[in-house]
Amino acid sequence: MKEALLIIDYQNYILDYIDQNEVLNNIKKLMNLFEQEEKEIIFVKNIVENDDVNEEIQMDIKEYPVFEKKNPNAFSNNNLYKYLQQRGIERLLITGFNIEYCCLFTSIVASHLGFHTTMIEDACGTTGDENSYEMPGLDIVDFVGTILNWSAYVEVLYYDEYIEQKDS
Repeated sequence: MKEALLIIDYQNYILDYIDQNEVLNNIKKLMNLFEQEEKEIIFVKNIVENDDVNEEIQMDIKEYPVFEKKNPNAFSNNNLYKYLQQRGIERLLITGFNIEYCCLFTSIVASHLGFHTTMIEDACGTTGDENSYEMPGLDIVDFVGTILNWSAYVEVLYYDEYIEQKDS
C-alpha cells in the first residue's frame, strides 16, 4: 500500500507558543523513515500572516510539496487530493498540530475520501489545554485519539506501534 506522511501546521506561530519536544521528535523520526524509504512527505500550512513552516525544518522542506489551507480541513485545498491521487497514495499518516482541529478534521475527511487513514497520536500536538476548554484533567491529544480509535473510522497508533506494524 503506497503511503504518504502528512505534516499539518508545523509552523512557528504554533511551536513558539508551546513545548512539544516529544511530538516534534516523533515527526522528525517519521520524516527520516519516509526519506530513507523514499516515500511521500507532504506539508500542510495554515495561512497566517507573517508565518512560515518552522525554521528548524525549513531547509529540509524545500524538496517537499507544501499545500496551503484556510480552514482546519487540509483537503479544503483541492490540489492536495489531486496530488495524492496522481501519486497513487492509498494510506495517509496524519501528524502535526492542532489535533483537535486540523488533524481531526483532515483525518475524518481523508477517511471519507477513501484513504486508509492513520493518525500517529504521539506525533500530534495542541496549543490547547484543560484551561482552554474549561475541562479540568482533560488530555486533549489522548481524548481525540481515543474517540477516533473507538470510531474504527480512522486508525490511531503511537509511533512505536506504527513501526511494529510496518515491520511485521
